[in-house]
Amino acid sequence: PQKENISYGLTEMDVERYFALLTPGKVNGTGFPGFVKDTKFSVNRGFYTSPFNVAITTDTDGATIRYTLNGTDPTLSNGITYTGPIGINKTICIRAAAFKPGWKSSNIDTQTYIFPASHSGYQTALNGLPAISLVGDAARVFYYDMTAGATVTPANSGVMAIYGGSYNDVWISSGGSSFNNPMQRGIAFERPVSAELISPLDNSGFHEDCGIRVHGSEWMRPRYRMQPTGYWGYPYKFSFRLYFRDEYGSPKLEYPLFPGFDTDSFDSIVLRGGHNDISNPFVRDELQRRLHKDMGHIACSGTFANLLINGEYKGYYNITEHISESFCQHWYNSKQAWDVMTMSGIREGDTVKWDNMISFAQTRNLSDSANYLEMLKQIDVVNFVDYLILQGFGGNWDWPQNNWSAACERSSEGRWRFFIWDAEGSMDGDVGRNRMGELSSQGGYLSILYRALKAHPDFRQLWCDRMQKHFLEPGGALTEAHLNERFNELKNEVIGVIPYINTHLPDVWFKQRDEIFFNQCKNETLFTVAAPILMLNGGIRSGGNAWPGDVLSMSNAPDAIGTIYYTLDGTDPRQGVDSLLSGNITLVPENANKNIFVPSSDIGTTWRGGNEPFVDSGWTAGTPVIPGKTGGLGYERDTGYESMISYNLLNEMFVNQKISAYVRIPFSVTSNQKSLINSLTLKVRYDDGFVAYLNGTKVTQSSNITGTPTWNSWNQAGHESSGWETFDLSGNVNQLKVGTNILAFHALNAG
Repeated sequence: PQKENISYGLTEMDVERYFALLTPGKVNGTGFPGFVKDTKFSVNRGFYTSPFNVAITTDTDGATIRYTLNGTDPTLSNGITYTGPIGINKTICIRAAAFKPGWKSSNIDTQTYIFPASHSGYQTALNGLPAISLVGDAARVFYYDMTAGATVTPANSGVMAIYGGSYNDVWISSGGSSFNNPMQRGIAFERPVSAELISPLDNSGFHEDCGIRVHGSEWMRPRYRMQPTGYWGYPYKFSFRLYFRDEYGSPKLEYPLFPGFDTDSFDSIVLRGGHNDISNPFVRDELQRRLHKDMGHIACSGTFANLLINGEYKGYYNITEHISESFCQHWYNSKQAWDVMTMSGIREGDTVKWDNMISFAQTRNLSDSANYLEMLKQIDVVNFVDYLILQGFGGNWDWPQNNWSAACERSSEGRWRFFIWDAEGSMDGDVGRNRMGELSSQGGYLSILYRALKAHPDFRQLWCDRMQKHFLEPGGALTEAHLNERFNELKNEVIGVIPYINTHLPDVWFKQRDEIFFNQCKNETLFTVAAPILMLNGGIRSGGNAWPGDVLSMSNAPDAIGTIYYTLDGTDPRQGVDSLLSGNITLVPENANKNIFVPSSDIGTTWRGGNEPFVDSGWTAGTPVIPGKTGGLGYERDTGYESMISYNLLNEMFVNQKISAYVRIPFSVTSNQKSLINSLTLKVRYDDGFVAYLNGTKVTQSSNITGTPTWNSWNQAGHESSGWETFDLSGNVNQLKVGTNILAFHALNAG
């Protein structure tokens, strides 16, 4: 069998061999005749209560099996020669490989057998969670060679190796040969390790060889202390990252690691020790991340597991995704490079876009609408507001000066998004803590952005709207009912290791914090009063279906007074009061009503607008409209666009072999809106091409179209939609008019 990076051919003596060393243009070396088959274990890794024997075999005749019990790599010069079944009666990690003279040896197989009863004092805990077993050479992977007279260097020592030096709160070098590997970063301080996840319920899980590094902030790294034996508490409880690369084994971990989260492919994961929430309740950071996801944003998935190193129990851990370029590419369905920024500086990519955003915030007056709109091209403001609300509500004492992460796609569409990370300082004993003051006074990046954006009324209104959504609307992510639901979910996940979880969160924080936080936001002019209560036929209803004859009414929320203003066309009711509207105005939403016609002959150009009235009552292609879709038009014969197509043109276009569709979308502009609009943007998802017209004037077209196509033109080149594409129409603002406008499209298929 052929293998990657292994060639096959003839030696100089015309003997067929495999060659691991490539010699292009030269005579082949001696090579080797074949590959030793992998070892097989008669008993798979797992949890056990009764002793058993395990046999190790290989299908290669004449091969010798060598194994180790101390985590080191089995070689011909290291380990034990297998001669018969091995008796197992306690937790043990067996590593085995098969060898045959002249042949390529097998890879190393690792099997961890866990006997909870052999871990005095921790039997119940070990049965309470899945176990993640890390196995490797203690002297090379984890610690350092403690043999008397051994030469110890950073390069030949493990990820937790701390050699020499002393502590005065932080580690201090004693010079000479002293070193501290946990304080270092980068692949030079990554070591190969075997990682197994084993469920105590059915022994399911995974095994992967991967890379391991220490994980931790710049504050934590010099405070770590090495403890090779025993259960870990602070500051001995290290956090780790595991990296999955093809140099170790599989290039990704493919496993449904996080139940309930829609992902099962990982480049890296983090094993979090929970340094500021190290024992009980141990769920605050995970809770904050899950709440951020509930608020509608991408968040790191997480779960819990016990950690064993070379079979020794070290404690319970929070396993999470790692915020990285690959994480963002996966969750945002992106093929672009990403910049990843943290409190400690750039982690991936560069700081160009970050520096530009911070500079813009510092040098421009964002109370000016033009500047504010420009800023919104650089930052996902809804994400940022929700991130600040959650951190503020949580009262995170170690934020905003620390513990933040953000990422931005390196494209014209890329905007900075923020992620909850290391929020262990949230929801602690001080239910009255106010972090809004730090946002208003500190000089860090988050404070700079917050103060700059807060100058604009639309930011303050957005904050108020998001508070309404998350705290006051039924089912909101930060309502007491939902907070209790999430806490109980986490409580049940960790009950095996924390049977008596601290209930300060549901007993105190969830009951008292919202009123405190609302007052803090009011003091920052970020919240005024609750929104009006909407009722359908006398019952409270925030959105949903309604039928002809239903009666919609509204009233002020308790403790709110004043006149209620409303609109029915999607415009902001603030316009009629104080003309504060100066952020983004959506003139044509994605689900706007569309009149569609599939031409079979030339019908001229008046359909493009500008010559109204134009009779389009017969433009009914794609109807009836399919409910529950996003508002698109077209057809899908395979999979990919089904969720977007409200107007299905399969019969009109594919069956009838037509290649173009004309689309007319009427929309209204008020005089107040017209006076405020100083820029115009069109966002389109398309396959394969289009030309856009505003009131009869061509304003843009897809880049794969040249000239002006006719009714029966094919698109010159195909284009698969991978997301929204933005076209700047600011030069066409004057084409807008007060009253009814027409946005028209000529949509084309590729030939």
